[in-house]
Amino acid sequence: MKKIAIILFVSISTVGIAQISLPRFAEPVRLDMKINTEAEESMPLLSSDKGTLFFVRSFYRDNTGGKMAGQDIWTSTGKASNWTEAVNSINGLNNDNNNAIVGISRDGKRYYLLNQYIGKNKAGAGLSVFEPGKDEAPRQITIPGLELLSDYYGFYMHPDEKILLISAKLKSSAGEEDLYVSLWDEKNNWSEPIHLGSTINTTNYEISPFLSDDTKTLYFSTAGRGGYGLADIFFSVRQDDSWKKWSPPQNMGNKINSRGFDAYFSIYENDIYYASNKSSEMCDIYYTRVMTRAELESMLPPTENIYFLLNSYMIDGTNKEILDGVVKTLEANQELKVVISGFTCSLGNELRNQRLSEMRAGSVMDYLLAYGITVERIEISGYGESNADKADQNEETQKKFRKVEIKFDYLN
Repeated sequence: MKKIAIILFVSISTVGIAQISLPRFAEPVRLDMKINTEAEESMPLLSSDKGTLFFVRSFYRDNTGGKMAGQDIWTSTGKASNWTEAVNSINGLNNDNNNAIVGISRDGKRYYLLNQYIGKNKAGAGLSVFEPGKDEAPRQITIPGLELLSDYYGFYMHPDEKILLISAKLKSSAGEEDLYVSLWDEKNNWSEPIHLGSTINTTNYEISPFLSDDTKTLYFSTAGRGGYGLADIFFSVRQDDSWKKWSPPQNMGNKINSRGFDAYFSIYENDIYYASNKSSEMCDIYYTRVMTRAELESMLPPTENIYFLLNSYMIDGTNKEILDGVVKTLEANQELKVVISGFTCSLGNELRNQRLSEMRAGSVMDYLLAYGITVERIEISGYGESNADKADQNEETQKKFRKVEIKFDYLN
């Protein structure tokens, strides 16, 4: 799929500063025919009250000017994955050119638009703002030093209207489109574009970035970092106020990214929208959500138990098979850790049993470390004979307490 000449940036919230663990997403769902058609749908953006979905439809027969004219802004009302039939009658903002909403003010009163509206069927490269009910036509916004060297460019206006993200090929770009920021200063002027630096930008293209509501976390799509397909969605965290220091970008994972083109990722509390052509030649809009803690707990791998001989902390062949399975589970699920708890039966000295339980837990930890599991993903404790049955000294009763219990949990 070719890049389209319009890029939308949306906002997302995340906590932390580097190597953030990804949330777990529900299985993505392609929105139905009220939103997705045989044409291309992309750039999903929710209104400030989260009740309206704005998106762009390209190469569609019912666009203003027809299938081969520019793309139109389409809207639908609803929530989550349930939306009404989309329409493209939005305050007269659609014309024969490429039209897109690239930001909405926090109070919902102002729309920021791709291009400068010069006439009914004319457009100039740049950015405009429109306030329904107040403005007769979109007003042009001037960004000093924004000299575009390509037809592929885009904007995202943060809801606070003081941070403008730009995807464009400029003189300072490393290759194709790079990511920049322009800031609104105390004199009510926009700054010249600030290059986000080589940690973010590559010699390939970087498009559709996302800025979190707290302005710290950036999400974007790129073809310059490998991944699962043509373009993958990554995220990075801003390290200071210079806008040039970022944590190493991390891939959003194969639940979101595919073998195709994936971009325009947006999140609203737990609801997520993005565009992908993983199921067709042209992009469709997909919905997913961040899973709740209760859902995640129900999806954890089952607890494993390994058993020991009396007074022993040695791992035998049967135990090794179980621990090899634990290693494979941790390798396949990087967001997981293990909580290792050692126990003993009630036979023998209590203090000695406490030490033995710790040694049993330590043996399991050493095994996992030897097979490449990092110490940050392992928690160990010894509980001695605290759980053992002290009334029934029968061997069959006691041997079931000589164990290490291995529970899986999430790192964060």
